[in-house]
Amino acid sequence: MSIKSLLSSLTSPNGRFFALTGFLIIVFLMGGGSRPDIQSLVILRPLAFGFIAYALIVATREELKPLKIPLILLGLLGLLMFVQLLPMPQAFWEQLPSRKPIAEIAELAGMGELWRPISMVPSRTLNSLFSLSVPLAALLLCAIQAPQHGRRIVGVLILLGSFSALLGALQLAGSGQSALYLYRVTNADTPVGLLANRNHQAVLLASSVLMAAWYFVSFRQMPNRNLEWARIAAALSPLLFLPLIVLTGSRLGIIVGATAVFAAGLMVFYRGYVTPDSQKGSAVEKFIAAHRTKITIVAIVALVALLVLLFSDSLAIRRLVSAKFFEDLRADVFPVLLSMAKEHLVFGTGFGSFENVYRAYETKDLLQPNYLNNAHNDWLQYVIEAGLGGILIALGFLVWLVIAVWRGYSSGSVRKTSQTDMCLAIIAIIAMASIVDYRLRVPTIMVLMAFCVVRLARSSADQKQ
Repeated sequence: MSIKSLLSSLTSPNGRFFALTGFLIIVFLMGGGSRPDIQSLVILRPLAFGFIAYALIVATREELKPLKIPLILLGLLGLLMFVQLLPMPQAFWEQLPSRKPIAEIAELAGMGELWRPISMVPSRTLNSLFSLSVPLAALLLCAIQAPQHGRRIVGVLILLGSFSALLGALQLAGSGQSALYLYRVTNADTPVGLLANRNHQAVLLASSVLMAAWYFVSFRQMPNRNLEWARIAAALSPLLFLPLIVLTGSRLGIIVGATAVFAAGLMVFYRGYVTPDSQKGSAVEKFIAAHRTKITIVAIVALVALLVLLFSDSLAIRRLVSAKFFEDLRADVFPVLLSMAKEHLVFGTGFGSFENVYRAYETKDLLQPNYLNNAHNDWLQYVIEAGLGGILIALGFLVWLVIAVWRGYSSGSVRKTSQTDMCLAIIAIIAMASIVDYRLRVPTIMVLMAFCVVRLARSSADQKQ
């Protein structure tokens, strides 16, 4: 094969799709956790930069145009992290919140005047800056895909979610010390799959339920009956995902799983059976189209009741109904988090610095053998670390998201509106999960978010035109 033909293959629609598929596989295998000491991240991030270079080489201006705002916002987030790393004179630095005691200690130690950055833990902020390579690569690789490959990308994500679920089932059958657990710090004896945390796994599987629902709906819009197997596979896949969500033992999993079931039910019965030729279908399809509200309610209630009946003694159900649901560490530290957010509202403490900064605020009543490496409330942790600049960037993204969703729903295409349903529901689940955890710090979840952003951006751009 000549160099010219090789380059042609790499830049072809199929070459781009295989590049994205390879990247997704790498991220799912290496990016299941957010701890800075995870060794696989040392490999993942340089590879992400390689994929970024590839995408920028083959991308056209028209392909990147719909992503103009998301890319600018991601760039501003990276710029904010960079600014937090810039050294500043001590006279200015020590006026920032919580810095005065550090300056006094340095003076007593005879260190003299030192220029220091805004970030109170610069190494962690630098780590956060490099972590943006994964979502940037995902955005660019999804942006250069041919429109006809949209369904295939969802199929790849569903397969990766299924693999994580199956690995979780094998973990459940083995011991907590099994080599099937990919990370040293993990929830042993629970089916975490490819991820390090049962809450991460629950969000991935709940998102997979939504993608399977969209997959089913998208195939209903195609007259080709040879694709019946794909519809059946998409319809049956939640039977794998939902039990594993419950078995993770994650209380959050129960909530996001129920949300996914509700959204998927609405998507299937309201989008899948409302087509221009709905009256030309079989008697069953006509009946479903005519009674979709009742069927949706009955199906969701029956499925939830069945799961509760089968797994009523599971760890997740017991933890959810426990009297201590609101008495765990997350609730205890909430007032401290509010105090930190208020004190560092303007400049922030620096991305990734929470673990170290929190120790200065930790009261004796909160001391315990385990340490708090994240706030377990990513909304508040983001405010604490990013400050006012980060809040403005987040608000900018929220405005863009509302406009993109509105344009997506303005389309008369069932396929596009159902795609908007899927993306909005996945983003809502990630946002909901971030109230009690730190979803968007995990590369695997970053990629899911990036995929949804690209699909919404494309739908918005098509409607705008």
